[in-house]
Amino acid sequence: MKKALLLTVFLLVLALLAACGGESVTTTENTQTTTPNQTVITTAPVTTPKAPITTTSVTTTEAPNTTTPETTQDLTEILEFSYVPEERGYYVVGFGHWEGEEITIPSEYDGKPVVGLGDFSFQYCFDLKKITLPDSVKSIGEGCFWGCELLESVTFGKNFKSIGEAAFYECIALYDIEIPETVTNISMVAFNGCKALESITVPDGITEIGMLTFAECENLTEVVLPDTIEAIGDHAFYGCVNLSEFTIPSKVSYIGGYAFCDCNSLESITVPAATTEIGNYAFSDCNALKNFTVADGNTMYSSENGALYNKDKTTLYAVFKGLAQFKVPESVTTIEQYAFSTCPDLESVYIPSSVTEIGSRAFSGCRNLKSITVDENNSTYASINGALYNKNATTLIAVPGSVETYTFPESVTTVEEYAFYFCQNLKSITIPSHVRKIGLCAFSHCTALTEIMIPETVSSLGEWVFSGCTNLKTVYSETRAKPASWNKDWAYGIEESAEILFKEAWSYVDGVPTKK
Repeated sequence: MKKALLLTVFLLVLALLAACGGESVTTTENTQTTTPNQTVITTAPVTTPKAPITTTSVTTTEAPNTTTPETTQDLTEILEFSYVPEERGYYVVGFGHWEGEEITIPSEYDGKPVVGLGDFSFQYCFDLKKITLPDSVKSIGEGCFWGCELLESVTFGKNFKSIGEAAFYECIALYDIEIPETVTNISMVAFNGCKALESITVPDGITEIGMLTFAECENLTEVVLPDTIEAIGDHAFYGCVNLSEFTIPSKVSYIGGYAFCDCNSLESITVPAATTEIGNYAFSDCNALKNFTVADGNTMYSSENGALYNKDKTTLYAVFKGLAQFKVPESVTTIEQYAFSTCPDLESVYIPSSVTEIGSRAFSGCRNLKSITVDENNSTYASINGALYNKNATTLIAVPGSVETYTFPESVTTVEEYAFYFCQNLKSITIPSHVRKIGLCAFSHCTALTEIMIPETVSSLGEWVFSGCTNLKTVYSETRAKPASWNKDWAYGIEESAEILFKEAWSYVDGVPTKK
């Protein structure tokens, strides 16, 4: 049951990071080279050691029947123990009725050493503020202190070795913890959501920072990693909003997807020469990132003027420097998803004739973007009045984030997914009758939009079209009912806040749609 709970929470965390309100989380297999000198950046899963704690096939021994005064609370009566023959010692696997703020784990029980704390053994121990482990304890298991919201301090013994998965998950008050040099394993999600944690030093010998290990440690300002680190997992430091400095160790070959996403105080990053794979959106929404460089000698990546490219500069992965104008180099053929998402000051961008592929939401977050200009010799894309279209202008791909109103060319039949994504200044728009299709999240997070009319000609309406449109009050439709061809979740996110009126519920009064 508890394993299932842990898995469910992990999936929920990843699900919340996905969808139209945030980044799209995709777990795929390792990167494969698809064309010469072109590497596809994927979110490859990081292999993390499984916590060694288990209470399977062990004998549970009841505490000796002794009587102690209520004021002293004998821990051998309060704690629950389980003997593990292969380790010739006991694990603490739970606690009974206990009142207090501090616990010192005994080094022995029933004449045998206490060697570990089992999975979820102190989960939701809400009163616990401080715990001290004896030298005999070598490990703590999965979710050991999960949700101990008042836990502030943990003291390890000198022989301690392993921290299990999600061991301190959502210990929101934890600020005082020193990981001993003896530790050889820190599992994924170990400190996820430890919002009070300000600094952490990872000991020598650790080779990997696993998935979500320090995610959403909002007050974390200092991280010291050893030279032995070779991989930084997916979402490892996601949402560490006060982390302004970070040194990636020289041996790191893998930087996971979303590893530093939303670290919006991070100012400088150098990708080591050893790095051969960077996951999707590893530095997305790092809006303060001013200095981004790739070390000389890197065989997979290069940097120029604050942007990340593959080695031969045919793929533009991300632009970080706070520029007002950006000209994509003539060598580039592919612009990846979210490439400009960390450029809130960008006002104009030039796309050369060489570009044949632009990823979804490439310009999301560019709230001051006024124009996208495509070279007239480009055979795949075109620009009209600062917006991005396919070559024959039948599909609207992206609208600059600063627009307040927009007029469609008569040629447009399709509004591509995310076309108006995060156009937070958009106040009014008229969708013309020649539009037939509106894609996924096309108007998502247009927070200034208050009403919109969907013409009868729109036969295809994607998922979550208006999600995040917090001020959208009325959606008028010229159809008498929801067409079967519209996605069932087209109105997701506005069902409660907006009034959806089909043709029978409104009429034109002096040319203005009005509820009957």
